[in-house]
Amino acid sequence: MNLRIFQLINLFFIILFFSACAKKPTAPPKAPPPVVKTIQVKESQFYDSEKYLATLKSRQSVNLNPEIISKVENIYFKSGDRVSKGQLLISLRADEEISSLNSQIALSSSKNEAISSKGAEVQEAKANLDFAKGRYERYKQLQQKDLISKNQLEEYENQLAKAQNTYNSLKFNLAGANDELKQAKSTINERRAKVNKLRIVAPFSGIVQDIPAKVGDSVSNSTTLISIANADNLEVYLNIPVDKAIGVKSGSLIELLSPDDEILATSQVSFTSSTVDPQTQTVLVKASLNNNEGLFRDNQQIKCRVKYKQKTGILIPATVISRFGDTTFIFLLAKDDKGQAIAKQKPVQLKKLVDNKSYEVAEGLAPGDIIISTGIQKLADNSPVKLAEEEVEK
Repeated sequence: MNLRIFQLINLFFIILFFSACAKKPTAPPKAPPPVVKTIQVKESQFYDSEKYLATLKSRQSVNLNPEIISKVENIYFKSGDRVSKGQLLISLRADEEISSLNSQIALSSSKNEAISSKGAEVQEAKANLDFAKGRYERYKQLQQKDLISKNQLEEYENQLAKAQNTYNSLKFNLAGANDELKQAKSTINERRAKVNKLRIVAPFSGIVQDIPAKVGDSVSNSTTLISIANADNLEVYLNIPVDKAIGVKSGSLIELLSPDDEILATSQVSFTSSTVDPQTQTVLVKASLNNNEGLFRDNQQIKCRVKYKQKTGILIPATVISRFGDTTFIFLLAKDDKGQAIAKQKPVQLKKLVDNKSYEVAEGLAPGDIIISTGIQKLADNSPVKLAEEEVEK
């Protein structure tokens, strides 16, 4: 009897255990659809453009060399200093040249004094000559009337000839002295020019670059003393493939870009070469660049974007694009059979990136389409979505 009761109790617990195991598990709560924002597809105008590597070159850049052999005496500036046109940069040793110049100036001064003295003598001789001519003419008339003898007239004629010879001699000497003075002044100019060549001055305003020379160095016309560049006005040099150069015109826009494609400055094409480089099959294009703020440097290489012409098309932000393998797609806002908002996957064909933030669409979208612009990482084809409150209010 007791055994029978024990068996019944065991059977009850076994049935209770299997009943508990047979209960279905409770399903987890369903996640709410992601909240999304949208943008409407529309046509817009934008530039057809290409990126190139450009070189910036100073329109004023020079290495200064001496014209004569000498030694460096003084250097008045250091690299990085701003100098003005005509400022003395470097002086070369000029002791002998200056001494020779001063001697020639003294010689010229003495010759000038001698000319003044000779000029006075010539004026006096001219006055004596005029007096002798007048006296001779008077006595000549008297002799023709037999009022004086021929011997007396000959005496006045000899005095006239003597005055004429004196005048001619002094005039000749004055002309010679003037020639000597002219030669002395020419020599002064030559020696002054030589002294000036020993003064290295700035040919234009700019910034001192490298200074290879040192005080005491012996230098010749093959020695670079100092370099100067004016980077306030630069030229943009870029080589464009010949097939693309057809679209480049005077005034075409050029944007200078940072490594992150941010626009640093803009310019316009000022020159397009009429010839093609036979090696690279490219065309040289130039543009002027105002660099008053000093953002750029001479011979700097920089990325730039050339804008050819405006066109009309569909642009979409790069952030709305998804990729799977070779397929590029976006999510359109659509509705299911129950009228609920869903994300509809739509393949698209893209062209190229425009202004580093949008893609031009070749196929797959039309004006008026609604693109989901946020939360696309959480979306799948036909997955439900919920519009953000501000989207609903639109």
